[in-house]
Amino acid sequence: MKLLPILLLLTTAALADTEPVDPLLAELEALTERIGEREPTAAEQRQMDDIIERMQQRGVAEMQQLVDGMIDASQGTGGSISLPVYPQAQLLIHIPASGSMTLGDEQYATLPGVSFVTADTPQQVLAFYRQQLPGYKLHRPSLLADTDVALMQQLPAGFDYARHTGRAMSIPHVYIQPASDNERRKLAGAKTLFFVYYPQ
Repeated sequence: MKLLPILLLLTTAALADTEPVDPLLAELEALTERIGEREPTAAEQRQMDDIIERMQQRGVAEMQQLVDGMIDASQGTGGSISLPVYPQAQLLIHIPASGSMTLGDEQYATLPGVSFVTADTPQQVLAFYRQQLPGYKLHRPSLLADTDVALMQQLPAGFDYARHTGRAMSIPHVYIQPASDNERRKLAGAKTLFFVYYPQ
């Protein structure tokens, strides 16, 4: 008799028993169990919709908390960025190490990357980077907003940012787009959000 698989199974079961129960999920499961195979009444449907909405709101709040934590942890880490940094930019999130990402069946190497926000316009940011990186090629992604633009160290034949996002993460480049309300929450009057993927 092999004890290791049994010990692993018991440990997994013990850990599962000690995890806190999500009260919203428990409430939804109890309601679903009570309804069973029949159609829910209008009141039960409203109750289910309310639980699901509260779960979604909590998920959004948890995601925002995660992003805020990443922003806080990124502050003061800009010294390792090997491409020029726009002078009036505020650093948001910095991932200072190379890595990899999987999209569908493909795996891609990724460069370190950093996001910034500025009150200057996308056109001002683009003009700065065109001057600082004269050898980089202008690329307008076909499926994304007309306002989005990338300056790329190289443009492989047939490349389109929207269709080849994984490959883009391995090419040094700057991606520029208009700021959203979310970025304006970080910087009042923000007009531009941009990303810099740089070689180490």
